[in-house]
Amino acid sequence: MAVDQQRGPDDGLPDSALNPADYSSVVKTIPDNSPDTKVLYTLSARYFPLNLKVSIFDTLKSKSIPARNVLFVITFADQVLEKPLERDADLQTLRESYWRSLNSYLSLYSSQTIDRENVMVTSTKYPRSITKLFEKLIHSDHKTYYVIGQTNTGKSSLVQRLIVESNDYQSVPVVPKVSAKPCSTRRNGTFVCPYFGLTLVDTPGMLPKTHSIYAVLRPQLRQSVLSWGATNSIRTRVFTFRDTEQVLGLGPCMALRSRGHTGPLSLRQYFWGPTKLFRDLAEWQAWLADRRYVCGSRWTAYKLHASAGLCDVIISNLGFVRFENGCPPLTVYMPSCLRAVQRFYADEDHYKELELQANATFGRSESACASCTN
Repeated sequence: MAVDQQRGPDDGLPDSALNPADYSSVVKTIPDNSPDTKVLYTLSARYFPLNLKVSIFDTLKSKSIPARNVLFVITFADQVLEKPLERDADLQTLRESYWRSLNSYLSLYSSQTIDRENVMVTSTKYPRSITKLFEKLIHSDHKTYYVIGQTNTGKSSLVQRLIVESNDYQSVPVVPKVSAKPCSTRRNGTFVCPYFGLTLVDTPGMLPKTHSIYAVLRPQLRQSVLSWGATNSIRTRVFTFRDTEQVLGLGPCMALRSRGHTGPLSLRQYFWGPTKLFRDLAEWQAWLADRRYVCGSRWTAYKLHASAGLCDVIISNLGFVRFENGCPPLTVYMPSCLRAVQRFYADEDHYKELELQANATFGRSESACASCTN
């Protein structure tokens, strides 16, 4: 079926240029004193829950929009699942897991809690997930939703699929332009399903420019890292630490160092960049400097919690690393401005998350070098 993709203005920026919207400019477009307005907040499963702006509830409260009017939609669930969804019962179980995790994460910073019914999950490989979301939207009392979220969390794709799901058009549906390029939505776009009285406002993707990979990656790399996604196959790789000084470099700005552990390490890397084993920390730092992936930044060393079972290390705006056969005592190195949590799985449907505690900092003190401020 053909679709008419509504295009935004041509900003004349090259493909390598990124200009993400900041949080305040996006929420400013949501009307004040509008208790009937609702917000659909997209959270990518790849770096959930670190892509949640916890202050969203206070911001919306100042606009007289209650917390119950915020619907959280976990997108790209298929990218992190070990096996695809096959039944509505599996989808419901996944919703329960994300609901518990979201409230657990919020409890670290806020007394705010989220109702179970305000969390939905979508998967590109399970169309019924879109159907279930659409049914929820059209059966709500007030049907104007501002779709917000960080860049490349699937906002425009989600709006497009919901419009097509509605089948509420004469011949060709008018939907948002969808692009693999991050930050391609430059201004709000309004899309309507008149029969159902549903209005979806697609907003520009948000990304903090100071406490995110935007602040540390060189401009030429930002698009590669942010647009990495479903087109990439993810495979398990096994590396063997032969002595306690070896370092495993992961992508453009992360490394693992053994803390007394030798032997195999089985993991999957859910973000862009090469993976390579180095003799020691100095060799990895020299390789990183030669590749010029990262501009001036301080680095922080964190101690990972040892785990005998499946666990993930999730990095804000980047992705995550999955340890399939447990996580030995390791030190992880990352730019200081990034945040990370470690997720432990008690079983297939239950898990808990802990923030990583800094062990040491080192490196340059500048927040950005001159070539990275453009």
